Amino acid sequence: MLNCLWAFTDLWFHCNDIWQLIINTSTTITTSPMAFLIQNTQSRCRAMNKRPDQSANSFSFHHYLWRFSCIQTYSFISMANGARAAMVAPFLL
Repeated sequence: MLNCLWAFTDLWFHCNDIWQLIINTSTTITTSPMAFLIQNTQSRCRAMNKRPDQSANSFSFHHYLWRFSCIQTYSFISMANGARAAMVAPFLL
């Protein structure tokens, strides 16, 4: 739409150099902030997409630690007294 407006006014100003300077300057001024805005929006979207992945990874890691500690506790309780002392001894070193 802006191209049609530019072409129509270009015919009216007869391809004047000053008119070309005004058009080039205005497109540069509008393009630079738009590029910054698009890049900023994309980086925010990437950050938002990483957050659920990080929380899911931390949840699975803590869940793994919890299961590991439950397994260790269960196996520790189910052992005989002599084996229990042998298992605790390496941790005291």
